Amino acid sequence: MAIVAVVLAGLQPAGAFAACPTFASSNQVMGHVADTSLNELSDLVASTDNPGVFWTEEDSSNPNKVYAINGTGQIVGEFTIQGTKDIDWEDLSIDRRAGTDSLYVGDIGDNKGTRDGSTATSKSRVRLYRFPEPTVSATGPKVTGTITGFDTFVYRYADANGTLIAPRNSESLMTDPITHDVYVVEKTKQTVGGKEQNWVFRLEQPLQNGVINIARKVAFTTTAKAYLSADISPSGDIALKAGSTAYIWPRTGPTVESTFAASPAAPCTGTPLIASEAIAWAPDGLWTVPDGVVPAPIVRLAFAP
Repeated sequence: MAIVAVVLAGLQPAGAFAACPTFASSNQVMGHVADTSLNELSDLVASTDNPGVFWTEEDSSNPNKVYAINGTGQIVGEFTIQGTKDIDWEDLSIDRRAGTDSLYVGDIGDNKGTRDGSTATSKSRVRLYRFPEPTVSATGPKVTGTITGFDTFVYRYADANGTLIAPRNSESLMTDPITHDVYVVEKTKQTVGGKEQNWVFRLEQPLQNGVINIARKVAFTTTAKAYLSADISPSGDIALKAGSTAYIWPRTGPTVESTFAASPAAPCTGTPLIASEAIAWAPDGLWTVPDGVVPAPIVRLAFAP
């Protein structure tokens, strides 16, 4: 199977750099999202509990819904998250656990750098919503429903020592299938010691309702880009999306931060996709869907045979 060539069979020793995945020579348009009202799709994540299904949602100020689509763009699920507001939903991630996967919706966008809640209502804080993944079928029929049982994790950013810092403009969210910790990658680049980098923050499990969780700086990307989306494969390989390019860090250690710190601390050569704010690992390749295009194409970059 093609997946064997690109997904690590086991973790490499810390400091070792694993082989980069290989892909087909070009992207394939697999279908289109027929619902033309969905014109701001900002993320994509592949389900494991529902084979052949991807989850997506729209960017800020759109309905507080998540959508299940199949590989041809057919909408097979539509779920409202009761009582929430899409302030600036930017990314989804999936927590893969045996038998029961959970979805995280990342209300993490902060273009103005003001969402720490200190000068506005608590609703201005960045937050994550988590709920068990609904059951849908890639072949339909479409399932609609309302998510009423979910966790809300409000958080603030901190430096490596745990000292609170200013809000970060972030659009990339990912959940490690090995540790189950949640990571946020900032969009805005920092210059440290004359070198540009993007900071990576970890929300350590267990996350808690009703308190301010801490997203602590644990790593940085030596390849500095305006990252718009993130995903981690079931074996822990990291993909970050910037513009029309995917940057991939094959898993090299027990944690996300040890992978970013591996030598050489650089990703695989940029892999061309299409301009979008979404990237998803799937068993057959990397998938994406653009925003602002109607009908939105579902695009796959397949693993090489």
